[in-house]
Amino acid sequence: MNVDIEKMSKETGIPLSVIKETLRISAVEILTLEEAEAAYDRAPSDSEEEKAAMIKWREFSAEEVEKASTLEEAEAAYDRAPDGSEERKAALIKLISLSSTLEEAEAAYDRAPSDSEEEKAAMIKWREFSAEEVEKASTLEEAEAAYDRAPGGSEERKAALIKLISLSSTLEEAEAAYDRAPSDSEEEKAAMIK
Repeated sequence: MNVDIEKMSKETGIPLSVIKETLRISAVEILTLEEAEAAYDRAPSDSEEEKAAMIKWREFSAEEVEKASTLEEAEAAYDRAPDGSEERKAALIKLISLSSTLEEAEAAYDRAPSDSEEEKAAMIKWREFSAEEVEKASTLEEAEAAYDRAPGGSEERKAALIKLISLSSTLEEAEAAYDRAPSDSEEEKAAMIK
């Protein structure tokens, strides 16, 4: 007997994955990333079914990462890839490469596993955007924003603080810059002189 399960799903409103489960259709016949993830979640732990579903999930994830050409697509590929997989790592690398703003680079940094190569790459990108923002800052408000958005402890944050000090024109502004400076630092001394 040949059953058109896609037609059955459309006609009955029953999800394709439920029909496949009911008819005991194997994981090899999984047709989408969503089906693969659902089959993985349903499969008994450490079973052949779970292993087969993971293989399909990773295959679909790899395709999704490969096709991603926008930041949004890379984010979706990252979110949908199996945790800890090479496909998730590849999606994160693509996400970093597609980051075109400081916020996007910082968000990629926040997604990266601690002390990973991806975290280092995201930090480099974040610092590049931060350096540009510090360079462009020409008002006290812009310098404050550059300071606040720069990675903590970075040379870019230090440069933003120096710019903030140089743009301070009132006692209150100089005091605010002084309060941001690390204790006993050159920046603190410069703010004190200002």
